[in-house]
Amino acid sequence: MLQKEQAVDFVSRDFINPPIMISKNKKMIDVIEKLTEMDISRLIVHDSGKPIGIISTKDWIHIFLNNQNILNEDSIELTDIMHKIVYVDSMTSIKDCAKILLAKRISSLAIQKNNHIEGIFTKTDLIRFFASNYSDESKVSEYMTKDVISVTSDEPLYKVIRKMMDYKIPRIVVTADDSFKIITMGDFFRAAYGVKQDDHVEERVSKLEKIRENLHSRLMIGDNNIAKDIMSKNNLIIVNSSDSLKSACKIMQSNHIDAVGVIDENQKLCGILSKTDIMCAILSQRKQKYTISEIELTKSPKIKKSLNVLVVDDSNFSLNMYVDIFKNRGHKIETTRNGLECIDAYNFKILDNQNSTDLPFDVVILDYEMPGLKGNEVAKRILNINPKQKITIISSWEIEKMQEEFSKLADYVELIEKGTPLEAIVSGLEKYA
Repeated sequence: MLQKEQAVDFVSRDFINPPIMISKNKKMIDVIEKLTEMDISRLIVHDSGKPIGIISTKDWIHIFLNNQNILNEDSIELTDIMHKIVYVDSMTSIKDCAKILLAKRISSLAIQKNNHIEGIFTKTDLIRFFASNYSDESKVSEYMTKDVISVTSDEPLYKVIRKMMDYKIPRIVVTADDSFKIITMGDFFRAAYGVKQDDHVEERVSKLEKIRENLHSRLMIGDNNIAKDIMSKNNLIIVNSSDSLKSACKIMQSNHIDAVGVIDENQKLCGILSKTDIMCAILSQRKQKYTISEIELTKSPKIKKSLNVLVVDDSNFSLNMYVDIFKNRGHKIETTRNGLECIDAYNFKILDNQNSTDLPFDVVILDYEMPGLKGNEVAKRILNINPKQKITIISSWEIEKMQEEFSKLADYVELIEKGTPLEAIVSGLEKYA
């Protein structure tokens, strides 16, 4: 059982860091510059000195991959991509801070005093707190994440980041020969970075376009760009499963890292110890551990036939993921980039199979948020052509509204929240096979 070494109840203000802020009127290029040059992972967005939101490296990567226009200086505002600041009082206990971070699945809290941000409290501060204020009794094996999500060093980069996003993990282990490396979301960010603060405006815009090209072309598309290109040069730092949790925290703190690998008595990698695991330790609760077999859905054991699927999404990254998963599971897939292309492809399929009584596609997958026709509008047009067509709409917006809109068509239209792992979506659609 974890025990404090001192009878002192620490509060959030004992471990805070000064907030780094950026004006809401700045552009994405300014965010990229500031995050990279200051080697930080988040910025507070302010409006005339008043904090109004927060933006992080992870947010930038996630949003960028789902919006190819994210770096267009004239079309995107920081207020469009920032998320809400979660505030706590300066006297909030460390344990309560850990509870909030864990419950909301966030990495930082803003410490509020007199309607101003006094500082930022992060998961890293929890590591500092644990290393200096808890006893050595608990072992790494008690709180580590046992299932290690990994890729090989020759894995295409688009597959690497897809796996990280599907599992909602900020880092992934890379197996390279007889050693282990690591890739973080920050590595993708730094791989795309190429802007200097003293560049002229024209040069900055030009390099901005280069960043977009890097992420969507060099980093994300094709099999020629692999994990080895951006993985850490140093080996993953390792601790023993029998080591004390406190000593592992000190190693993480001294090396300025977010996680360490864990080896068993046979010197085999048996787990990962991350900041989130330390939060669970502070709360003296075991984090629920899902096995890979429970998360990473395998091919359905009894698929009657391969699916014929039509997908529309304006993101090359998302389309690439769909193609990879569907084909790996033995299905046929046709992709389009917008609603009108999707409707054209649907009509062409009907013309190609005029003598068939089968549906043109077993299922049509629509992204809701697209330029031009939205997913729900495309669905209505397709249902006008064929009222029995099975349609799945992926959306992070207006789910409840669309449920009402398609309530009478629930047998044909399925709504899925964006962020659901694609393997889970594909596995669910195999009911149509």
